[in-house]
Amino acid sequence: MPTPEKEARVAELKESVAGAGGMFLAEYEGLGVDKLTSLRRKVTDAGGRIEVVKNRLLALALEGTPGEGLVKFLAGPTAVTFCGEDAFAPARAMKEFNKELTLDTQKWMIKAAFVDGRLFEGAGAQALAELPPVDQIKSSVVGAIAGPPTALLNTVNGLLSDVVYTLQAIVDKQES
Repeated sequence: MPTPEKEARVAELKESVAGAGGMFLAEYEGLGVDKLTSLRRKVTDAGGRIEVVKNRLLALALEGTPGEGLVKFLAGPTAVTFCGEDAFAPARAMKEFNKELTLDTQKWMIKAAFVDGRLFEGAGAQALAELPPVDQIKSSVVGAIAGPPTALLNTVNGLLSDVVYTLQAIVDKQES
């Protein structure tokens, strides 16, 4: 029989799962309170929230949701990162944190992610941290779309300028 505390915790986790723009599961080992606090601060600044949860309770919270595929990764010490609108910023923060780990006994590894309705495993989940910010991607797309018409316009404008300058030279020559 589940305790009321566990039922309340599962309900909280269900709310977090439903409101998350993305979720990352990470395996961790050998991290002290100071390192975890530093990581939490970085992820919070990036728009996410890290929770160390019991695997069974998170599995219950994921049941019947689109992120249910994450259940198979719930083994060993697991931390879940709930992301806001930009799911990639917290992933980048976790990647930067991982670079700070100096001891061989310290480990923080993203093992799975659920972002935009898709499940990413292992290297695919870690690769999400390599993506540039959403605003940068949007500006690149706009630049790629606007680039060719702008280049064509500049070329046509240059040709028209050449014609105008040639005609002006002919007029000037005939006047003198």
